Amino acid sequence: MILDKEEGKLLKSIEKGEWRSTGNLDEEIEKARAIARATGAKNERMNIRMNRRDMMALKTRALERGVPYQTLVSSILRQWLRGETLASSHRKGSSKRNPNRLTTGRH
Repeated sequence: MILDKEEGKLLKSIEKGEWRSTGNLDEEIEKARAIARATGAKNERMNIRMNRRDMMALKTRALERGVPYQTLVSSILRQWLRGETLASSHRKGSSKRNPNRLTTGRH
């Protein structure tokens, strides 16, 4: 069986005994499901205007990832709100720019 890098790391971790069994698997599964349901609840709408080029780039990126573009936007916003940086969106030479700074799009 051929494993990718991440799968190889996981297998080594398991083989080293770094994982332990949970005492109550059913309870843990239900907790994880409850968290997923609460996290995935989409009960608010948002409408925004953006230029055509950005919209096309957004849709292209979403297609590359195999997700609807609205899901990609939601994911990007969620990461930003958590304070996570969006490393893949940084361009060479833009390291001085704050990735979490909101702008109006006007310079």
